[in-house]
Amino acid sequence: MGSKKENNQSVTIWQQSLNHAIHISKIKLSEPTTSYVAKTIDHQMRNTDINTDPIGMAWIEHCQPYSREDAKEIGNKCLIICGFFPWQAYHRNTKLSFYISIGQAAYQEAAKQAETPFDEKLIFDELDSKFIAITQTISLIKHPSLRQHK
Repeated sequence: MGSKKENNQSVTIWQQSLNHAIHISKIKLSEPTTSYVAKTIDHQMRNTDINTDPIGMAWIEHCQPYSREDAKEIGNKCLIICGFFPWQAYHRNTKLSFYISIGQAAYQEAAKQAETPFDEKLIFDELDSKFIAITQTISLIKHPSLRQHK
């Protein structure tokens, strides 16, 4: 695991790439949500088991009762899979819409938990309502033409 300084630099690089993709896509995201997505990308890209856990099974297992952390983690994985690794859906004989639905439902669940602070509720509500647009914006980060325009 890298040092805190290396992690902060990594998040900053993701933040810059995400901001550039947001500019290109013209999506309107609040600063807290943009920051959350950049941190999520950084965390999930360091997480080597993102593509090994069956998300549908995790969602079913955590359905009753939901915890905010479980719902948030499932939403985050769906966000990253839809944005960076959409072929994983087809590899698992599912549709991308399956991950979109689970991701949105997970963020809805995280937002409605009583222990979720108000500022996080706003982030989770925005992640839910703009899930598809956010994943399309994330997909621009890996696109070669995005790197050429920096």
